[in-house]
Amino acid sequence: MEHNDKILPSFSIGRLRELFGSERTCCMGDDFMMFERSGGGAERPLFAEPCRIDALGMILCTSGRIRGSVNLNDYEATQGVVAVCMPGNILRIDYGGDFTLRGMLLSTSFLRSLRVDLKLIMPIWLRIRNGVCLRLRDDDVALLDRFYFLLREVTVRSEPHASEVAGGLATALVHAFCDMLPAGSVAAGTAEGVEGRRRVLFERFMALLERYHVTERSLGFYAGQLCITPKYLSSAVKEASGRTAAEWVDDFVVLEAKTLLKYSGLSIQEIAYRLNFPSQSFFGKYFKHRTGLSPSEYKVR
Repeated sequence: MEHNDKILPSFSIGRLRELFGSERTCCMGDDFMMFERSGGGAERPLFAEPCRIDALGMILCTSGRIRGSVNLNDYEATQGVVAVCMPGNILRIDYGGDFTLRGMLLSTSFLRSLRVDLKLIMPIWLRIRNGVCLRLRDDDVALLDRFYFLLREVTVRSEPHASEVAGGLATALVHAFCDMLPAGSVAAGTAEGVEGRRRVLFERFMALLERYHVTERSLGFYAGQLCITPKYLSSAVKEASGRTAAEWVDDFVVLEAKTLLKYSGLSIQEIAYRLNFPSQSFFGKYFKHRTGLSPSEYKVR
């Protein structure tokens, strides 16, 4: 069967560097990328079509008004608003308006190499995992600008210890940005005193979920990968995040289904097959139970 299969592309920083080169971008290998763009500009639009990025993205609107979406949630940002896109999120920028922006992408491998306290990051990650727009104070915007231009200068100069300097600056940037988040941004139910083992289990569970959610929905599968029982997995995830492991699995699967329904040329039957459902009917019941809409209703919205 022929169809217009437009499954979303997924880009690493290395691949983006190949596509856009030095055209208003600045990269340090495959570790991080900085870019500037404007609505109506002559340069090639970056992220104009929905795609997944294997990186943490921070996009600051420096003038005008930006529209776009993260994980199918629509956002509008004006001057002084920063949009955050987590690794694996679906990003799109609408270039129809009048705006200027500065953006920075930090690869997942680069992030893992940074010395960032998991206890600090995890509650914030729970808050912004599906993307968020935050209005920053003027002094916070000025601080982000200083980090941006310092990292850019370090990258352009290419000194022998540029990678180490960039790593230190990036670590400081992550901590500084965490301090910029409003006090109420920590997810409800996230306990500060969660045992270290359970916190690490949650992190490993989420990494597995990112990798296998397209074909695996069973808690038994994820528990087996972690060499624990499904009951202990559920308990650890609930205590670490305030949500059950099954709810996290459903979140990932439903987002994948919505993305395929909205952006691909696949039929509902083909989507059910791609997501490893035993039948189109089973997929339809699963989707409607969690969204209130049938796949066909969501597809034509």
